[in-house]
Amino acid sequence: MVLEAEIQSCFDKISHDWMIAKLPTDKAIPQKWLKAGFVYQNELFPTEAGTPQGGIISPVAANVTLDGLEAMLAQKFPQAKTTGLKMHMVRYADDFIITGNSKEWLEQEVRPALVEFLAERGLVLSPQKTKVTHIEDGFDFLGWNIRKYNGEFLSKPSTANLKAHLEKIREIIKANKSAKQANLIRQLNPVLRRDRCRRVNFSNWLCGRRVMGRQPGYLVVLPLNRVFSRLPHAAC
Repeated sequence: MVLEAEIQSCFDKISHDWMIAKLPTDKAIPQKWLKAGFVYQNELFPTEAGTPQGGIISPVAANVTLDGLEAMLAQKFPQAKTTGLKMHMVRYADDFIITGNSKEWLEQEVRPALVEFLAERGLVLSPQKTKVTHIEDGFDFLGWNIRKYNGEFLSKPSTANLKAHLEKIREIIKANKSAKQANLIRQLNPVLRRDRCRRVNFSNWLCGRRVMGRQPGYLVVLPLNRVFSRLPHAAC
């Protein structure tokens, strides 16, 4: 079983007081930075909590805030690994999952421990998106769908990630209908190359390649055919 934890508006709600109290360095500059606010259309908006999502130091702030989560779980459940509960945690910034062999244990014991840990930091779990899923049903994590099928581990790009990727390709093609083919290819290459690298670097990229291979017939290849039909045969 997998506990898919989703923190509600993580970057917007991180407690400034908690973060400043826990910083092992000088606190004056970070406190000024956290309270500096932001300017939008010549209007200053104060920041009483949180840190700007996409800001240069925001990932560091999220890691500082969630640091200690794994240690807390180990302290709360010291016998988890030796008693067959199969507790493991994987975290990347504010995205994390926790495994266990029992849905009831994850929901009734692990989840309340998470709620308590996050509350100290001004954070809450999303009641709609936080759920316990069986590995055979699969779950999405960091843009990938991971599941076991007939005992075999499978990973492939998640449906949402795949749709977003193909939508980006469509937008580039639509915005460059009158562009020269060489210019269009130059804009498409970084997007396509980035996706290929993500799939090749993942341990089970073959499944991802098959997924991507099923989609282009309708979403990518036809628009590209319309584009390249303008090319002379000698240039193809």
